[in-house]
Amino acid sequence: LLGRTAAEELEEHRLETQYRSAVGSVAIARYLCEHFEALPLAAQARILETHDWLVMLVPLVEEPPWTRRAESSASGWQKLTDNDWKDVPRSDLLRVTRCEAQCWIALFHLTCNNVCREQYGLNTFRKEQLLRLRKFLNEVVIDQLPVLADVMRYMDELTILNVPESTSSQSSCFLMQQVAVLRESLMKNVNWEKVAQSQFHHLFSPVTDAHDADLRRISDVFTAEGIEDVYGDPSPGGPDPLSRPVDKVVLSLRNGQGATLQELILVRAEGSDTEVDTEHGKFRRWKMEREGGEDVPTELSPGIAAVVARVCYGGPAPFQVEKTRAVELPPVPAKDEAKPEAKRFRKKVWVTLGGVEEKIVLQIQIHWQADEHRKMSSMLRQVFLSQPISPGVTST
Repeated sequence: LLGRTAAEELEEHRLETQYRSAVGSVAIARYLCEHFEALPLAAQARILETHDWLVMLVPLVEEPPWTRRAESSASGWQKLTDNDWKDVPRSDLLRVTRCEAQCWIALFHLTCNNVCREQYGLNTFRKEQLLRLRKFLNEVVIDQLPVLADVMRYMDELTILNVPESTSSQSSCFLMQQVAVLRESLMKNVNWEKVAQSQFHHLFSPVTDAHDADLRRISDVFTAEGIEDVYGDPSPGGPDPLSRPVDKVVLSLRNGQGATLQELILVRAEGSDTEVDTEHGKFRRWKMEREGGEDVPTELSPGIAAVVARVCYGGPAPFQVEKTRAVELPPVPAKDEAKPEAKRFRKKVWVTLGGVEEKIVLQIQIHWQADEHRKMSSMLRQVFLSQPISPGVTST
């Protein structure tokens, strides 16, 4: 795994996304079959004749893509359950999962619905294909999905039914359907490549990723609480997504109304990392510096009420985690003329975002001070970033 290139990881991620989309499409197909009578005639014709969903579902039952052999499993088999591959004992291989049930229920609606039976043109080829499913209808499967008893009865009837040859006409009816005339006229004789180039130069080029409000809202989806649902639980012994190297931290200082007063881009200072033992394992702690190698100390604008940090992770599938923490002004002691040292007030405050249990810790040191007139000012002095050490992730 460590020897893979970025292109190979992207290709693997693309295939995984394509696979999960295909699995989801089977569920959508089942819902359409369940409400077949409510569909327009054109959609019904496409399901039964154009795409022939009945025959198309046969390979999904014979060679289920949600069941695979796995050398890491004790039984040697795994099934896709709740969008995750789970080890399955050999004794439970016939237990129907949710994905398998979607196919069987779709077949039930297509074979036992009277409207489907009237419209579906059977021939020798379709009969041979459908009868391949008969051997999978056993008592164990029917006990779990009792509606399949009707499907088995349909298969038994199909066995003795005489059907025409495949070369015969499938349907003699004349089908009429609506055509979107306005859409056809708009799309006719259009150079789409020219349209795409025009949109790229006039709509997308002027807006960068850093200033695109829509992209920023999308990035808010990738929070620490939901990142496991997006990337899946880390495999045993594998790298944790939250242990990936952090590219940068965008620190936003906001007022009480949520408006951004200052924004700093921080990166890890080279050679500043140290290992820290915690109750949640070992963490690596870096001192942060401003992008470009500048020192962190920065005078802060007055009126700061909150600190918002966007932690940007690298890798083939970059994502962000956002943390927010309110900032309160420290109380200023009353002025005491008898004590010259009390004419000026100074205090260091540490603001912590995240925590070791959240697998990301950002520590910010702010210096508050008040002059002899009790006017407060503040300065950002130091920033430290800590994240867990994973065996599969380097600190580069």
